[in-house]
Amino acid sequence: SPNNMVLVASGNFDWERFVSDAEKYCSTWPSFVAERAVSPYPPQVMQRVYTKKNLQQAHLLFITESCHAQEDLRFPLSILATIIGDSSGSHFYWRLVDSGLAESAGADNDEKDGTGCFMAYASTEPEHLENVAGIMREILAEPLSFSEEDLERAKTKLIARLVLGGELPMGRLMALGNEYIFRTRMHSLQSVIQQVRETNRNQICAALEKYPLEKWSEFRLISE
Repeated sequence: SPNNMVLVASGNFDWERFVSDAEKYCSTWPSFVAERAVSPYPPQVMQRVYTKKNLQQAHLLFITESCHAQEDLRFPLSILATIIGDSSGSHFYWRLVDSGLAESAGADNDEKDGTGCFMAYASTEPEHLENVAGIMREILAEPLSFSEEDLERAKTKLIARLVLGGELPMGRLMALGNEYIFRTRMHSLQSVIQQVRETNRNQICAALEKYPLEKWSEFRLISE
């Protein structure tokens, strides 16, 4: 439905021609309501183990409830995920990857339309699985255990990624389209960068009051 679509352009283009072509080719599309029921992800404390033949590594995933795409809490929680599980310089990196316990480890705040989740992942040798799981639980149980230097470093990383993504046409188009679909507003790259730059520990604390990252579902994939 046109009600659930956004036409976006970026770069050096002719605005008048863009509008004219949009009206020419799209104005006759019939409009109708495209609704979908969305509900928050309900966190559950559970553990599931799955097996697959010929796996060399064991895989571990923790997942719990987090913010949805319409909430500004996505900024502090994304920064927290970077502090905890970025590919370099994070808590997971130093405790698991740099130490040689895990092949890879990461964390991500994944916000969607009306729902979201916070995820932590690691792959490791099967004999290290329990040790890795214990360290991940320890880090996730103390999400505020970070310094101001950790916070500033994480914000710098996110800002760099925003700038790089904004320089690519598809990155800019997706950002604009998602912003309007999810939040019915336009934004500039600079305004998003400013929100990231202004995020502080108190905002992360407030986000954790609503989404405390406590009820984890744990999934394991191991060799048969």
